Amino acid sequence: MTDLEITKACAEAMELEWVWDGPEIRYRSSNARDAKTHVPIYQGTYEPLHDDAQAMALVKKLGLSVWVGTAGVWVCEAGRQPGVVKSGVVSDDLNRAICETAAKMQKAKL
Repeated sequence: MTDLEITKACAEAMELEWVWDGPEIRYRSSNARDAKTHVPIYQGTYEPLHDDAQAMALVKKLGLSVWVGTAGVWVCEAGRQPGVVKSGVVSDDLNRAICETAAKMQKAKL
């Protein structure tokens, strides 16, 4: 999956209303609308691959397990152990492991 596909899947997993805005994904977490045009106002950039708080929100919402080992960081569905579940991801980058696992889980739901 590309970084964009991973980010979109993570936004969907977080149930965020999002829109592709050029080089980034913008999101809104409320029903904010422009008073004159009634067009949705997208409040921020969603980039959990680089934003620690957004990545941690995925861990909490999806109940992910995080294991640290000699091969790097392993992230998988809660209650699983490293190497036991196919949706898990090993990476040297914690945010990438979290996001790729969330994206795989989201893709499996569809």
